[in-house]
Amino acid sequence: MPSTPVRRLLVAAVTLSALGPQGCGKNPASQTREKAEAGLEQFLDSWVRGESADKFADPSQPVSGNDPDRKAGHRLLSFLLVETTQREKSEQVRCRVALSLQDRQRRKVDKEVVYNVRVADTVVIARAP
Repeated sequence: MPSTPVRRLLVAAVTLSALGPQGCGKNPASQTREKAEAGLEQFLDSWVRGESADKFADPSQPVSGNDPDRKAGHRLLSFLLVETTQREKSEQVRCRVALSLQDRQRRKVDKEVVYNVRVADTVVIARAP
């Protein structure tokens, strides 16, 4: 019977080896969705924090995007990602998001919008028409 420290090391090694392959086996579609959601959250989080939209205007940045409400000077109070869909074998992801905005007259406006997110070297975000 192994001593207690050796047993602990053995249990830790078995546990890590069992968990390891799960993280490496993600399919490309879920990786694309995750990258799209992360890029969109970065874009929307910066808007909530009041950062300049210019940060995302340059297409050479890791995340590039625009939003007509942001350009119009609306403040984003909060957002909630409602649904993410992706066509099979596509870099295009559609994200439905609930936005809580404040317009220039300080009125609160809640709306649901859809963003088209293209995932490649750069994550490109645009509001769907």
